[in-house]
Amino acid sequence: MSVEKKGVVVVGSINMDLVAYCARIPTEGETVIGTAFQTHHGGKGANQAVAVARLEFPVAVIGRIGDDAFGAQLKEHLEDAGVNVDGVSTSRCSSGVAVIVVSEAGENCIVITPGANALLTPKDFDANIEILRGAGIVLTQLEIPTETVQYLATICEREGVPLILDPACKAIARGTSR
Repeated sequence: MSVEKKGVVVVGSINMDLVAYCARIPTEGETVIGTAFQTHHGGKGANQAVAVARLEFPVAVIGRIGDDAFGAQLKEHLEDAGVNVDGVSTSRCSSGVAVIVVSEAGENCIVITPGANALLTPKDFDANIEILRGAGIVLTQLEIPTETVQYLATICEREGVPLILDPACKAIARGTSR
C-alpha cells in the first residue's frame, strides 16, 4: 500500500529582485556609479516554494503577480522549478519588486514595492480552498497583508491543516526589520 504525500502550500510574495552593485551605498540625495546589475526571481513566498520543489516534494503557491512583463517571467520561473501555480492570480497592476543596492563590503539597502502582493486577500483563499484542504502543511510569511495572513490562520485551523509562519521579514514604512 503506497502512502500519498500531501504537499506543501506556500502563501506569500512573488517578486522580481533588481540588484545594483556599487562601491558603497549612496547617502541621501547622492548618485553613485554602479559596477554591475542583475535581476533575480524572488519574494519570500516564491523562494520558499522553489526550495521545496528542489527537494522534489509536491508544492503549490498561492499568490498574486501583476499583468506586466515581470509577472509572466515570475510565473514561468515557478512553473519551470516544478511549483504548481494554479493558485497564482494576475492583478491589473505591477508585480512586486525589490530594488536592492549592494556595496563592495556586502552591505545592502532594500526597497520593496509590493505591487500585486498587496492585493492578496481572503477571497484568494476562498477561491483556492481545495488547494489549502489538500495541503500537508501551509507556509506563509509577512510580505503580504497582515489581515490576509490572519484569515489564512483561521482557514488552516478550521480545515485542520498545520500552518507555519515565517516572520523573517516584515517591511515597514520607516526602515525594515529583518
